[in-house]
Amino acid sequence: MPAQPDRWIDDDPELRLRSTRASSICLWFGSVSFVASFCLPALKTSMGVVYGWACALVGAMALATAQPFHFEFFLLLAGVSLNLVILVHFHCRITRSTSRFRRYHLACVGLCLLLTWTYFALDKTELLIGHYLWAAGAILITSADLLLPGHPRGAP
Repeated sequence: MPAQPDRWIDDDPELRLRSTRASSICLWFGSVSFVASFCLPALKTSMGVVYGWACALVGAMALATAQPFHFEFFLLLAGVSLNLVILVHFHCRITRSTSRFRRYHLACVGLCLLLTWTYFALDKTELLIGHYLWAAGAILITSADLLLPGHPRGAP
């Protein structure tokens, strides 16, 4: 008899409840830290401290003036795209799309963060608390789906 991974979680209602509760807590803390990051100082540049909401706005405006197909353009695009990935993830949670699709968002968040940190390292920008909360919130929001019970392989 072939083993069916994740089958045990469907058979145990208590384990399913704990898993769902852990996912909700992770999503709540991620959402609070992600939203709070826009109100806190996120970057320290040569021109001064930049708050999270200003980073999102300046990043979007910088995309309009950047040279397309330039290395820094793609790094900047990744940073701006992270906010959109989180919005799409929330939309998918609200509409209850399949968790298999939502689990790919964690990989997108990881890639966007890696490219964003590469951009900031090249630009020699000092990261502040708002940026770290932004990154932690994005990771917590998307990783909440990893705590949800999955369907066994081969099940519809």
